[in-house]
Amino acid sequence: MRKTIALLSAALLAAFVVAGVRLAHAGREQAAKACPSGYMTQGEIEAAAQRAGAGEAGELSGGSLDSVCVSAKHPEKLLELIQRQEEQKTVRSAPYSSVAPGAYANAVNQHQNLGKNGPKVTGTSGVWSQYGNGPLIVNDPRYGSVNGLGLVYNEGRIDNLRYEPVHKRLFATKGTSGIWLSEDLGDHWRSIGDTLPSQVARDHFSFCFISDRSGVDQRDAIGVDNITWECDYPHSDSEWPHSPESVAKQMAGVDDAVVNKLTHENAMRIYQFDPFKHRTREQSTVAALRREVPS
Repeated sequence: MRKTIALLSAALLAAFVVAGVRLAHAGREQAAKACPSGYMTQGEIEAAAQRAGAGEAGELSGGSLDSVCVSAKHPEKLLELIQRQEEQKTVRSAPYSSVAPGAYANAVNQHQNLGKNGPKVTGTSGVWSQYGNGPLIVNDPRYGSVNGLGLVYNEGRIDNLRYEPVHKRLFATKGTSGIWLSEDLGDHWRSIGDTLPSQVARDHFSFCFISDRSGVDQRDAIGVDNITWECDYPHSDSEWPHSPESVAKQMAGVDDAVVNKLTHENAMRIYQFDPFKHRTREQSTVAALRREVPS
């Protein structure tokens, strides 16, 4: 009798295990199917990264976010997107820890009032007629491959128009490249400047980051002379007092010469300030500075 009960218990346990595995597998399949077009589950993205040798298992503890849908267009990891969202929330709620009560309602009211009593833009009066048939709204349903968000296609849209009446010339600029000229009010266009935004950015902009390993990995595309690391103390999104450890982790595998540029040399050049005229390099290391702080 005892032997029969033991065998029956073992069989039931095995059945429960098999059922659990099937349910888990079905759940994962269902989660994958639930992702809209242009999105993948976090688990699929991590698995692809591991196969390519570019990721490690368990970056998001417990796999609790494996079924979360993430845009396939994003090079950032889900954890980085979450951190970015937290930083944006910090900016909007500053100087408090959460958005002030009534702030969202006020924003909606302002939006509605703009619709009723919107600002008057010079040169927009009169009657307008449609010119062209392409979808110009980013959430147009014809942009199904990116879940209705046509950002990757609308990057080529015209950003600015300017008409020069003396010589009857129409100028247009677009986000992906250069300046275009039309001398027949838009029927024909020719390029008069092919400089890409990335080239303009290298010549005229510098960029800073607090925590962005993806940006560090793209340093050569951005330009190692245009990137500066920031501690951002004393703001709430700063990683102080562990900023040195954080930036060291982000710079893992990066050449020392590039690390020097990103951490201080670029900022010294941009702001034309040499701190080593006031303190020696030996006095300015993390270890030396921490020794000066009373324990």
